[in-house]
Parts: sequence; C-alpha cells; structure tokens
Amino acid sequence: MIHFIANVLKNLQPYIPLFQSLVWPIFIALALLLFRRQASTIIEAIRKRIEKGSSIKAGPLEIGEDLKQLEYAQPTQRQPVVAEDKTTQDWNQERNDIYKKNHGLFLAHVITPSRAP
Repeated sequence: MIHFIANVLKNLQPYIPLFQSLVWPIFIALALLLFRRQASTIIEAIRKRIEKGSSIKAGPLEIGEDLKQLEYAQPTQRQPVVAEDKTTQDWNQERNDIYKKNHGLFLAHVITPSRAP
C-alpha cells in the first residue's frame, strides 16, 4: 500500500505547480459561492458609490473620480424668503396663470401597492 501511494505521488509530482497555482482561484470561487448574497451587496454598494461620484480605493486599485483634486466651492449665501401678503384673489389668479401656461396638463404620480410578492 505504501508503495502504491509513493508511486501515485511520484506520478503527480509534475502537476504540483499546477495545483499550487489553482489553490487561490478555487478558494476565491468557493468563498464567492458561499457568500454570494453578501458579495452582491458589497458590489452593489460599490457601484452606487461610483455612480454618485465617490472614488473607491483598494490597495493600488482606485476606481472613480479623485475628489481631493476638486476645488472647494464656497456655499452661496441665500437671501431670506419674505412671505408676501396675498389675498385669496391673488392666489387664485396665480393658480389660473399656471393652468393657462401649462394648458391644463400636469404630471401626476400615483403610488399603489405592488401586485407582485
């Protein structure tokens, strides 16, 4: 039996570098398979950050815009809003002007519960 095992190991010796190079890819594939839900959540979070303009850096790899190079913009000073004293007739006239300008057409959103579970 020992001679059989020694013979098998001697025949497999040329394949040892192949097995060594396959260990990490197989490990990563198994980890992604076992934790696919968590991996997809992480990938989705990274995708959303990149879409919003943030950069992602992991080691030497950097994806997205480098935000440190952007110039700082001072916030604008907003003027305080003063409420106007309008009568009901003024408000009705303003509403009628809006209706006239839009030809009575407006975009409306309706939210209803989903029929799909």
